[in-house]
Amino acid sequence: MAGPKLRAFRNRLLLRSLRGVSLVSRAIPYRTGQAIGRALGSLAFHVARRDRRKAMDNMSVAFPEWDPARR
Repeated sequence: MAGPKLRAFRNRLLLRSLRGVSLVSRAIPYRTGQAIGRALGSLAFHVARRDRRKAMDNMSVAFPEWDPARR
């Protein structure tokens, strides 16, 4: 388990990264932004396994009638 200082560092890093992405996304064409978004989403999907698993668990509680493919 990460300590509070490490979590705070990661949160600051994430916030600054998102701000940077926001600035860049305003200056690029829409299609380019879509391609970059897909790539970043794919990267996040593979990097954030623990968070993804937690989100999937929450989705199964919130939407028990949905099949796993829909979640």
